[in-house]
Amino acid sequence: MAATSLDLRDLEGVADAYRLAPKAAAKAAQLALNSAARRARTMGSAAIRQQVALSAGYVNDNLKVRGFATSTDLSTRIAANPR
Repeated sequence: MAATSLDLRDLEGVADAYRLAPKAAAKAAQLALNSAARRARTMGSAAIRQQVALSAGYVNDNLKVRGFATSTDLSTRIAANPR
């Protein structure tokens, strides 16, 4: 699985963007979160298939991004159906 990292100094730029252009910053955050959720679902599917003998079709049918971010609710949700 790919490693990720976050430099907390980057958050200062995010805070500045929200102060200077809140609508544009919220839209950018929405797009970034939705893109990250889709990528995380793809990576999760690959990780599951490395651990157990399930077909890609089965995993992809049961692992979905169930909630996407909006400009007013910056949260996403990835969910799996129980086996």
